Amino acid sequence: MLDVKLVLLMPSGRKRKFAVKKAKLIIGRGTDCSLQIPAGTVSRHHCELTLVEDHLAVRDLGSSNGTFVNRDRIADETPLQAGDTLSVGPVHFTVVVNGEPTEIRPRKPSPKPKPVAAVANDASGSIDLDDLAAGDDLEEVDEAEASGSADPVTALSALTRPKKMNLPTPKPSAPDKA
Repeated sequence: MLDVKLVLLMPSGRKRKFAVKKAKLIIGRGTDCSLQIPAGTVSRHHCELTLVEDHLAVRDLGSSNGTFVNRDRIADETPLQAGDTLSVGPVHFTVVVNGEPTEIRPRKPSPKPKPVAAVANDASGSIDLDDLAAGDDLEEVDEAEASGSADPVTALSALTRPKKMNLPTPKPSAPDKA
């Protein structure tokens, strides 16, 4: 069986690594997911990873905003290879298979599609990765390097935060003189 890890490169440069321990796991916003991503742009059951012998694949589970592999939205089960980028909402994982790739580089920014749906408490689509949690189907590895803690369900740093903008207040229009 393949040794598969999902690696999240944090904005600070730190890495979070999640070892896939079971043949099937669900990524989504729901508390019953193997990897829970608490973002409004992530569906409760967003996508499913399958690992069977030497075959790794992902399929979207009918999510509103889609699952992306290397920036391409997937429609059917899609094979994953070492070095592929798996994007679920605002989170981007690099797929590491049997230790490859050995170096993970930050993603280059791309235009952000507007989310189709978002929960009321997080309409911006941004999340605080302190709430990202791994279930029994994943094991976080290298915890000390990533967070300074040995707890495998420890918090991740903030990935995105909307910036408040100070916009000018419109001036009231003068009544028409007729």
